[in-house]
Amino acid sequence: MDISDVIKETKRLKGAYHDLNRREGRKVWMSSDYLQGLMGDLGEVAQLLARRKQEGPLKETDRKLAKELCDCIYMTFSLADELDIDMTKEYPIHLEFLEQYLKEKQVEQ
Repeated sequence: MDISDVIKETKRLKGAYHDLNRREGRKVWMSSDYLQGLMGDLGEVAQLLARRKQEGPLKETDRKLAKELCDCIYMTFSLADELDIDMTKEYPIHLEFLEQYLKEKQVEQ
């Protein structure tokens, strides 16, 4: 699955969650809600990394860490969608920026 497929699927699921929330009388999420969700997910990642550092890599911790990192991606792409930012365009541009920075610093990749 490439980035455009990931974003397309994120938008589809985001729409389904909006429909579910409307149907069940709950608030439809806006950009501030996605940001708050992302911050919460990042907090979970931080806690799991601390546990991993203390206990070492454990199957259950790593499974939870993978799930939380996926939640971060979902929230990031959902937030970008709310803000009308085309991540299929912007993300490759940002990667090129990072690549150029490394070249300027003469770091081999």
